Amino acid sequence: MHNHPATPLADSHPVTEPVRGLIDAIVLATRTGDDPAIRALLTQLAPVADTTTLLLLRYRLGLHEQQMNASASHNGTV
Repeated sequence: MHNHPATPLADSHPVTEPVRGLIDAIVLATRTGDDPAIRALLTQLAPVADTTTLLLLRYRLGLHEQQMNASASHNGTV
């Protein structure tokens, strides 16, 4: 059984504004393929990263959709 939040993770998880800024920058760097920026930003994020932060980053990168698609195709349902 999976519990899905009623609101998007970006709105419902308590993450400070500086951490949200880092997440925004990581998402942008990822989408533009800026590997040096990604490495530098992840270095900045590491000391403050916690489960909530990483789940928000995963959500913002769209990895939740990829995992659901991979899981469905692995189970033969797609």
